[in-house]
Amino acid sequence: MLEGQYDHKKIEPYWSEKFAEIFRANPDTPKKKFCITIPPPNITGSLHIGHALNMTIQDVISRYKRMQGFEVLWVPGTDHAGIATQHVVSRELEKKGMKRENLGREEFLKFVDEWREYSQKRIMEQMKKLCLSVDWSANRFTLDEGYRKAVAKAFAELYKRGFIYQGDYIVNWCPSCKTALSDLEVEFSEENGKLYYILYPFEKGLREGIYVATTRPETLLGDTAVAVHPEDKRYKDVNEVFVPLVWRKVKVIRDEKVDMNFGTGAVKITPFHDFADFEIAREHKLEGIKIMNEDGVITYGDYEGLDRFVARKKIVEDLEKLGLLQKIEDYKIRIGKCYRCKTIVEPLVSKQWFLKMKELSQKAIEVVETNKVKFLADQWKNLYLSWMRNVRDWCISRQIWWGHQIPVSTCKECGEKFLNYDGEQEWNSCPKCGSEKSEREKDVLDTWFSSALWPFAVLGWPEQTKKLKAFYPTDVLVTGFDIIFFWVARMIVMGLFFTEEVPFRKVYVHGLIRDEKGQKMSKTKGNVLDPLDLIEKYGSDSLRFSLCVLSSQIKDIKLSEKTIESYYHFMNKIWNAAKFVIMNVENPKKNFQPKTLPQMWILAKLSSCIEKAKEYFEDYKINQAAMEIYEFFWNDFCDWYIEISKVEMQDDKISQSAKNTLFFVLETSLRILHPFCPAITSHIWDEMRGKYDIESESEFLSYAPFPDFEYKEETCLEFGEKLISVAKEIRSIKDEVGFKVSDKVQAKVLTGDDKELKRALEENIKWLEKLSGANIDIIEGEEVPEGFIPSSGKGVVVAISSEGAKLKESIQKMGKELAETEKEFDRVKKRLSNTDFLEKADTEVIQEHKKRLEELGIRIEFLKKRIEILSKFANK
Repeated sequence: MLEGQYDHKKIEPYWSEKFAEIFRANPDTPKKKFCITIPPPNITGSLHIGHALNMTIQDVISRYKRMQGFEVLWVPGTDHAGIATQHVVSRELEKKGMKRENLGREEFLKFVDEWREYSQKRIMEQMKKLCLSVDWSANRFTLDEGYRKAVAKAFAELYKRGFIYQGDYIVNWCPSCKTALSDLEVEFSEENGKLYYILYPFEKGLREGIYVATTRPETLLGDTAVAVHPEDKRYKDVNEVFVPLVWRKVKVIRDEKVDMNFGTGAVKITPFHDFADFEIAREHKLEGIKIMNEDGVITYGDYEGLDRFVARKKIVEDLEKLGLLQKIEDYKIRIGKCYRCKTIVEPLVSKQWFLKMKELSQKAIEVVETNKVKFLADQWKNLYLSWMRNVRDWCISRQIWWGHQIPVSTCKECGEKFLNYDGEQEWNSCPKCGSEKSEREKDVLDTWFSSALWPFAVLGWPEQTKKLKAFYPTDVLVTGFDIIFFWVARMIVMGLFFTEEVPFRKVYVHGLIRDEKGQKMSKTKGNVLDPLDLIEKYGSDSLRFSLCVLSSQIKDIKLSEKTIESYYHFMNKIWNAAKFVIMNVENPKKNFQPKTLPQMWILAKLSSCIEKAKEYFEDYKINQAAMEIYEFFWNDFCDWYIEISKVEMQDDKISQSAKNTLFFVLETSLRILHPFCPAITSHIWDEMRGKYDIESESEFLSYAPFPDFEYKEETCLEFGEKLISVAKEIRSIKDEVGFKVSDKVQAKVLTGDDKELKRALEENIKWLEKLSGANIDIIEGEEVPEGFIPSSGKGVVVAISSEGAKLKESIQKMGKELAETEKEFDRVKKRLSNTDFLEKADTEVIQEHKKRLEELGIRIEFLKKRIEILSKFANK
């Protein structure tokens, strides 16, 4: 027996623990297999609302497939998150007065491992609170022993086949984190800066030469050329100039990549401190000069020892003193910052390890072009292909301590570099000279290198395990669009290289969660919604359902606490509906025939809901499946059939049939609701299993089959809808002219010459009168009787008596609404006529405005029509 009000705090703790125990995938079963691997959260902190969205979508898919009879393996896990974790732990140690550098590598890693253990436990507990159906026995970590072997094996194979190389190359360098960053780890933004026009003289001491525009004057210390476009006639006779302050004579080279419209059309070439300059220098065989160290401190000439930005200021001052600075202009600069600590990144040449991507990417492009890996939304497919067709070699080394240490050693005797571990065997001696004196590579691999192996490494690769054979390739990857390049692309590359199969067949990309105004959530704005706080307040089922309804594969999500509160009311609706059924239904018959139109109507609606929900599930349209089920349960079942059943159960002839219908619809509804809100549905189903003889192979709803119920009764659907529209119209007119819900009014229903409709109305008059709050007369013909206010809706014509109606107040109220609606209509129309708005606004925003304008127009016409009708009665 369900008692009291719905209270998630009494239900969810039990089921969250139960769910953590009961999902264990069996690779030996003959059942069809389905596999998802979770995007592993970083061990840097708590789960945020984005994690809640991502995990909920995966859980809904997993639960649906499980109820369809698949053997589902949903693999959980965590990522070691190299730079991010080292940064967080270093900061924690600094609070205690300790520095990573003073501790040394081994001692520091002990602290990180303690953090890992604490963080993993916390993440696991947080995931449990979401009531997820992961297989905790399959839990993995990107630095566990098995995973270390997989990473070493992957590196060794790529290294042996010549795809990994070490070389001096220009990289994004973070002076704070003291490591190289891949292009994807740099966050770019446009900021206000300066453009400096500097004279490069023809001779030292001369005030004649060419002016060069730059945003980074401090890098002139490393200039080894000036470049101009070959067609730029301004510089056709200029071949040499001097770099000011250092007075280095350099060539003026011609290169088509120079933009003649930027600055003066002449640009300085600093090969070791600019990406474009590095490539130009290689083509023209120019030397490079390193003028800055890894701390962002100048190491060259008179400015040695100065921070890069202090040096900039000093160099500008010195240029001004010498009369070599023509002018300084305000200029918008594209600034790159470290994604972790937000320090401005410095392009530096250093020795790094790289993975050749061009050849490896070809198959990864092909499988997406041919939909062997299908992005469920084309816009993400196009984004992926655009990036992959222009891919650069991937810098895979990081100058940090936490991570997979690169398994390469350098012989101290002959300098030979050799693999020291391939996941199976270790080597300590040099294969070239036999010396056992060697130094191990200190760098670790980029976190995304190990993450790229995730879909097959978590299943046991490189061993040919039962899980790998049964569940690989995996079926669908659910992820955010922000890591398509970081992770999705690289998993496809690695999957194809090491397994010769795609790592997953479908990619579901969801948007970011923003606040209700569409702004990005941040602590500084104070608009962050913490999923754990929301679960505490409203329960995981409410949060999950909210996220599912709002989820989208093409746009970001606007989320407010009010939305979650509204779906908490839906959970309460489910609870109260179940309470009503369990209290009123004893010994329901499983195989029964409905006896009344409402019973046939609700079964036909249920059948339609199941059919549509299945279609949406198969197309991964999670939001549409959720809304379809929500609309059916709240509107059709709770608002209408349950209320109708209260009348039907008073009639001995149809009472049992009504009870059978109530039981069947509730039990079936719990099954279709279960993927979205597993705790409340499991709890109610468990109660029902205890009271009724529910046939199921499992004691848990999670393993009960998803409904396969078909009841095609188009005539019943049509007449059911017509009868309900009659009750709705009577209620609407009553409310419109000031009657209370409890007021009984006289109503007329005009059936024209439709004999079937007249018969249906007569057979269902009892519940129609009760639910509409009216004494109803059924009239043949189409003429509305004198003194009765007609409806304005389409379909069956309904009218209620004007006696007792507050017509003047109603007209006044409608007039006020009409004026406000017309005012808003004009405002939206004006905005849509604004060229500036149309050029700058997002397409989505413009479409929302057009839709709003259409809705307002319809409302204006309706109000005008109703005022006209009511005025005729008020003036009598």
